[in-house]
Amino acid sequence: MDTQQVKEIDGDDVRLYRAHVVVAYLDGSVYDFAESKIVFENPVPVQGSSGKTIGYAALFMEEIGDRPLKRVVADIVIDYACEERLLAETQEIRLWAHAHGTISGRPAHVFDFHAPIPISKVEIKGLTITNARPHDERIASLGAPVM
Repeated sequence: MDTQQVKEIDGDDVRLYRAHVVVAYLDGSVYDFAESKIVFENPVPVQGSSGKTIGYAALFMEEIGDRPLKRVVADIVIDYACEERLLAETQEIRLWAHAHGTISGRPAHVFDFHAPIPISKVEIKGLTITNARPHDERIASLGAPVM
C-alpha cells in the first residue's frame, strides 16, 4: 500500500530575502496621474530578469509631503537561493524593482503634444527585478533605505 508522507513546513525554517522599496512616484512631466485609478491584486508575482518567478510582493499606495505626492511602494519577498538576493544583499550589482502591467489614457479630441498625457487607469500585474536603473533618480535600489 502506498502512503503519502506529509512534511510540515515551519515558517521559521524558510529563508527569504525581504525588501521594502518605492516602485514608482506618480508625478512627472510625461503622464498626469491626478485622476487615475491605480489597480493591483496582492500579492503580485516578482520575476527575475530571466522571467522566472522568484517571489511575491505586497503593493500599497502611500502619500508623502505637504502637497500629497502619491507613490507605489512594495514589500518584496524573494527566494533566498536566487541570484538576485545575493546581488541585492552584497550590492555587487544594484537592482531595481520595475512594475509591469497596463496603462490606460483618456481619449483626447485635440492633441497637445507638450502637455502631460492624462492617465485614467494603471493596472500593475507584477514586478520585475533588473539592473536597469529607472529614469526617476528618487527610486532607490533593493537594499537601500527608503526615504
